[in-house]
Formats: sequence, C-alpha cells, structure tokens
Amino acid sequence: MKALLTGANGFLGKHLINKLNSEGCEVYSLGRAEAKNTNFFHLESLDDKKTIERCLLDIKPNYLFHLAGIVSNDEDESKKVNTNFAEKLLNAIDKCSLANKTKVLMVGSASEYGDINCEDTPIKESFEPKPFNVYGKTKLEQTRIGLDWKSNEKFIVFARPFNIIGPGIPKFLAIGNFINQINSIENEGEIFTGNLNSQRDYIDVDDVCSIFWGLINCNEANGEIINICSGKAKKVKEILNFLIVHSNKNIRIRTDKRLMRKKDIPIHVGDNTKLRTFLKDFEFTPWSSTLSKLIDNNLEKI
Repeated sequence: MKALLTGANGFLGKHLINKLNSEGCEVYSLGRAEAKNTNFFHLESLDDKKTIERCLLDIKPNYLFHLAGIVSNDEDESKKVNTNFAEKLLNAIDKCSLANKTKVLMVGSASEYGDINCEDTPIKESFEPKPFNVYGKTKLEQTRIGLDWKSNEKFIVFARPFNIIGPGIPKFLAIGNFINQINSIENEGEIFTGNLNSQRDYIDVDDVCSIFWGLINCNEANGEIINICSGKAKKVKEILNFLIVHSNKNIRIRTDKRLMRKKDIPIHVGDNTKLRTFLKDFEFTPWSSTLSKLIDNNLEKI
C-alpha cells in the first residue's frame, strides 16, 4: 500500500507518518520541505501542476491524505494553500486516471463552522457554516471543491478536526503556548494568558491519526463531512491547571488583555455521532492521559 501526504512536516503530519508506517504503508510526501521517514517529492511552488502530476504518476498512491494548510491573515496566501492546492491535487488525480484508484482524505477544520451560539452545540455536520476568519473561509472553499469533485467512481472523505493536542503541539496554539511558557520557568514564575473560561473539544493527536486511517478505509464514509472530536467540552483553565500542577513548579496565572481574542466563542464542542456510526468501537484517549504524555516527555520543547 502506498500513501501520499501533503503537510507531512506539520504537527499532525508527523504523527500520521508514524501511524501509516505502523500499518505497513509505503509513505510518500509532497511539499516544499523534506519530511522525515517518507519518500519525498519536492514541490518548488504550489502552482507547479507538472510536478504534482509527475508525483502522482510515479507513485500511483492507494491513499492521499491532504493535510496541508496555513493559518494566516494573508488572504491570497491562505487561498493558495488552503483552497487552490486541493483543487490542483484533485485535478491531477483526474488527469493521471487515478480517480478510481486513489482514495482521498481531505483535512478541513472546525473553524469552517465559524460563528456558533451556545444553543447550537454540540455542533453537527449539518450546521450551516458561517466562518468569520480567513482560515475557516478558505478551508470551507476547499471542502466545497472536494464535494464538487466527488462522484460514484471517486472516493473522498472530509475530516473536520476540533482541538488536536499531543506531543509536538505548536506554540501558536493555546496549549502549546502554555507548555512553552512553563518550560521557560525554572522553579517559580508567572504565566500570561487570555480568556481561560472558554470551553473547547480536545482530541488526542494519535486518536486523530487512527480515525483518519479508519475513515479512509470505510467505504460508507465516502463523500461525508465528519467531525473529528471527542464530543466533550473542557475549560481551558482546567487544562492549564493540570499542566501547572504536574510541572511541580510554583506558577502564578496572570491575565493579559492583549492576549484576549476579539471574538472568542464561549463553548465550541462537536457532535461525533456520525463518526461513531463509521467507527463504532473507537475508544477516545482521555485528555488527561494526552497531557500526561506531554509531561512524561518532560513537557517537550516545541
């Protein structure tokens, strides 16, 4: 079995490579920077259709996991990475006559849902998306392109992950930022935060990879948009307190108004009913166990 990844150098991509290797896949990556533990195809530009087509023709992958994405306020760059790249990949699959040979899993984001009221939670896939940031808008465009591409002869599943946590979590995310600050404190100090009362749906990164593998091998999931979430909300403050307690450091929490988001949804939790219809026996890793993995890795630097 051959699996091709985009976004292989990202937080999620690195974990997915490990999962695919464990499943006996021959793993390839396509991107602008070489990814470890893969057979790498260099892409000088996301507009390079010829290289994309050559990559697909050379590999003839059984699976394509499209993880590539960028969080940026630059609308042009975001559209190029988060939207147009997916379209070029799908067009290349058609041109290379691989439409009935390569299964595609396209990774979107819970940001596609956008503006959520408390009464709208837990968020179902049927919720009408109302994204308010560039990332959510461009990822939603990607989803729509994929839905237009799908047909009876083509397999594509759309994954919408919520808040992924685990070893290697980047520091531009809240939990990664907390860990980075805790690591910088020797024995005693202060950690600066924004709003800690918001509630989020956290899911273990290795759970996400196992779910991806299960869904891309589930024929019934073809054409479906599926929330990748635990279905449970947890206050950010509880996560931070857990990290502080287990750091064995004397750390005080300080609220910094500059870190407050202009738009901060109070509760953002997904409905995973559809996911469970496809992967009935899946057992989610408790958030505390995931954070313990970070702690066991000495709150590894990120």
